[in-house]
Formats: sequence, C-alpha cells, structure tokens
Amino acid sequence: MSTGLKGRCLCGGVRYACSGPLSQVARCYCVQCRKASGGECATNAMVARGTFRILSGGDLLREFESSPGQMRVFCGQCGSPVYKRYANDPEAIRIRTGLLDDPIDEMPQLQVFVSRLPFTIVDASDPELRARRRPSGQTLVAFVLAPFVTADQPKSRRALEPSGRNRASR
Repeated sequence: MSTGLKGRCLCGGVRYACSGPLSQVARCYCVQCRKASGGECATNAMVARGTFRILSGGDLLREFESSPGQMRVFCGQCGSPVYKRYANDPEAIRIRTGLLDDPIDEMPQLQVFVSRLPFTIVDASDPELRARRRPSGQTLVAFVLAPFVTADQPKSRRALEPSGRNRASR
C-alpha cells in the first residue's frame, strides 16, 4: 500500500500529505460523485484521519454537505474536490486520488453505483490498453481517437490528419 503521499488541488493553493496507507480504493459512479468530479466517476481512497494533514491552504477549504452526514471538502479557489468525510466514520476520510502528486500502484478494489453510469467503461486491467503509448510525433487527438475512427467515418478521420492543430471541430 502507498504511504508518504502528497497531493494538491488544481491551483496549488491547497497542499496535503498523508503518512498512512491507503485502503478501500474505490471508483464511485453515483450522481453526486459524477457531478462533484465533473467526470464519469470519482476515485477515492480511504486514509486514517490522523495520518492526513493540510500543509498549506487550509483557509481555502470549503465544505458542502451533499447528503446528510456526508461532507465534501474542496478548494474554494479552484473548486477541486480534496476529500470527503462522513459523520458516522470520524476516524477516516476519503481522498480524491486524482489530486495526488504521484500515481498510486493500487488499482480500485471496488466500483459502486456502476448501474448509474450511462455508458460503458473501458477495462483498464487489459494489458493491451495499459501498454498503449503515444508514438512520437502523433498528436494527442489522433492518439486518443485512433481506436474509434474507422474508414466509414471520413469526417472523424479528419481529426487524425497531421496539421499542427486540432481539426476535430471541423
């Protein structure tokens, strides 16, 4: 398990450290987590409250009670969700793994509210997908779209043309 972790919000105003191990790495697809993260899910890891400390920007933190007893703590400057805590579990908090400075080795052990997700998830444990790297000189747009573009989609194929700029919007 990862220990000695540091993280920060998008603007860098809030910085934190966690000396204890992560546990219960989970991806949550509930509506609240999707809205709070702005993505298809939120990936959280539980840490003991005593192992977590705010290094800077504590005055920037804001709280929102998204449901009874569940507090979401975020940076009031950039809006990054930093962690959440539950009134019925005062000894633990759940940090957002996307704010960690370095990637963690732990794969999510749990996925919850998957039925709430309106589209299919790519299986990141597939070795072929995990090994995929962007070739030198290929645009990011071309790399991301290549698996989804076929010969019968000529308009989409234009996004893959090397032109020095993103042509996906044409």
